[in-house]
Amino acid sequence: MLNAPQLAQYQALNHQAGYAPLARTQVSLTGADRTTMLHKFCTQDILSLQAGQGSEAFICNVQGKIVGYVYVFIDTDSIVLDCAAGQGEALIAHLDRYVIREDVAFADQSATYREVVVGGSAAARELTALCGAPPPEELYAHKRMHLGDAAVTVRKTPYLAPFAYFLSCPTAEEDSLIAALDRAGVVRCDLQVIEAARIESGAPLYGIDITAENLPQEVARDAVAIHFKKGCYLGQETVARIDALGHVNKLLVQLKYPLDATPAPGDELLLDDKKVGRLTSVCDSPAAEGKLALAYVRREHAAPGTHIGAAEVWSPRV
Repeated sequence: MLNAPQLAQYQALNHQAGYAPLARTQVSLTGADRTTMLHKFCTQDILSLQAGQGSEAFICNVQGKIVGYVYVFIDTDSIVLDCAAGQGEALIAHLDRYVIREDVAFADQSATYREVVVGGSAAARELTALCGAPPPEELYAHKRMHLGDAAVTVRKTPYLAPFAYFLSCPTAEEDSLIAALDRAGVVRCDLQVIEAARIESGAPLYGIDITAENLPQEVARDAVAIHFKKGCYLGQETVARIDALGHVNKLLVQLKYPLDATPAPGDELLLDDKKVGRLTSVCDSPAAEGKLALAYVRREHAAPGTHIGAAEVWSPRV
């Protein structure tokens, strides 16, 4: 269970403003062909995005299985793929093998840039006061700003409910950024609190909630991460065939448990002695007034309100 200080942090993260340093991977794409290259190797319509805009996307292999789940941020001179920690090497290796004559270069910037996540109903107001201008308003929008003495890129994401800001800055300026947030009274949150808010938002992590065994539609983020009319891309044949057939066999959902339950990542879900799902992430959830999990559940049991043993399918977040 969250202890008393963590519950106070959770309240700040939802009803005031809270922050935490966040371990994430940032991969940059540069070169004249960066946009067309990425467009051919992900599920989103990258060509339609302008500088300052962004999206979610899956990067698939030729079989249509997921090798990367990313937030895409378009800049005037580069594209940044923001994803779970430790994904840079595999993601770059996958994309680089398809470069022939294209003018594109990949770089893992995880060591040179740091990220801080800021959330809460007062987060926009606090960032406006600290930066001297409002943060981005549209989801996945981003812009470069100054926060105290730190040069930051502020990116609006769905990582926490109803949204959160990722603040990316050079590693050498992270301490200055955090000091400015502390002086402003933004509450520093334990990672356990951030994890609870992430699971409540339904935001999946690659390597935990998504693996190379998953198909894009299984993650249940079709509306925000898949463009079904963009045309050919690696893995598109599988994605299109699933769309034409109408469904996948399992979906990522949120499961609510009583507070005294003891679910754990990796646990199998049984119904009438048959396996119907598997847990991926679990947290203590004040919003659910119990334990909350992300889990893959067979489609016929994935509707909100469905009971699977002690668990109940909560509510979709997308």
